[in-house]
Amino acid sequence: PLTVTGSNRSVIYNAATQTNSAATVSGLVGGESATPSGFASGRNAGVYNDVLALTAGANTLLSNYSVTNINGSLTVTPYPLSFGGTPSANSPGVTVVAADRVYNGNTAASVSLTPVLFAGDTLTATSGSANFDTKNVGTGKTVTVGGITLAGNATTLANYSLGNVSSATTTANITPYQLSVGGTPSTNSPGLVVAAND
Repeated sequence: PLTVTGSNRSVIYNAATQTNSAATVSGLVGGESATPSGFASGRNAGVYNDVLALTAGANTLLSNYSVTNINGSLTVTPYPLSFGGTPSANSPGVTVVAADRVYNGNTAASVSLTPVLFAGDTLTATSGSANFDTKNVGTGKTVTVGGITLAGNATTLANYSLGNVSSATTTANITPYQLSVGGTPSTNSPGLVVAAND
């Protein structure tokens, strides 16, 4: 018997079509030869199966053999996105930027998340929370961003993964609040009250 055995290969999504290009042929006699074809190929995340076939080499008749094909498979896994750094179309990731702000008595922060993906791919990212480490004035303060999720076209979404990570950190500044004099200050608009003595 002649047996064609495909390989099982796992690759990471890279926005290009990838191919499972290996198989072994066993059972040929003498100097006879045969070349396998029908390898699985795919672009998007998923499992693709070989449909193996043989092409006879010189002076080889495949009809002289009982051929068994054992198909292999190609598994394309999602690309794991990381946070921070300087992502690019060659090294995708998610930028995390927090805005500087003036002291307001709480820790809430304003952030923007931008997925930088392989050319032609587009997704958005949102967060459920963003907070400074403390409410106090400071430079280069740690901002923790939580509940990060991706959204977009279902196929593109399946091609990328955040793994088990749904939070990230970055830094930003809190600057002092400038108190005004006069007017009618309040807890929402602090200031100094100027009163004349009788």
